[in-house]
Amino acid sequence: KRAKLWGPADEVCTLLQLEEAKKRLDGADDVLRTPLVPLTLPKSAGNGSLLLKLENLQTCGSFKIRGMKNKLLKSGVAELKEKGMLTFSAGNAGRAVAYLGQSLGIPTKIIMPNTVPKERRALLESMGATVEQVPSPELLDTVAATLESEGRLLVHPFDDLDLICGHASCGLEILEDCSDVDAVVVCCGGGGFAAGGGAGNQFS
Repeated sequence: KRAKLWGPADEVCTLLQLEEAKKRLDGADDVLRTPLVPLTLPKSAGNGSLLLKLENLQTCGSFKIRGMKNKLLKSGVAELKEKGMLTFSAGNAGRAVAYLGQSLGIPTKIIMPNTVPKERRALLESMGATVEQVPSPELLDTVAATLESEGRLLVHPFDDLDLICGHASCGLEILEDCSDVDAVVVCCGGGGFAAGGGAGNQFS
């Protein structure tokens, strides 16, 4: 059952898919083009410069909405309203999916580890999501069983091509605002944002 949770290992995105995703998200009111701002460095840093992409100003407080929104727009909102959607998350991914479910009228279920603070669960439930908490070792099996029994669309928190293409919009924005960037440093948890940001910079 767990095999249904992961995309094909040889599936890769193309520059065309990244550009289509960016165009799709450019028309979304709740996916913001966040600023790229200079950070003041000490003199000991020499002549180098450092820019920060302020995704903390993004809707829901993180980059997650980029990929999630692209996934939903590609999947078709009308069908999702009938089927509902499902994700598994301990934080930001769940928040983005809960927000999108509420704003688009899509029944949303989020499966979380039982170690998550009760305040996070309360936040997601206040946004209309149904939350189920399970022990961490049972998380993936619970997600797979829920998909089979309820028929919801899985909005994977990191391993999904449409999600990665949506995240790549951040990398493309960086290059539009600073075409001569030397290196892009990206945080990495599950790897979806790193894959998208890396693809956006590599292909361009």
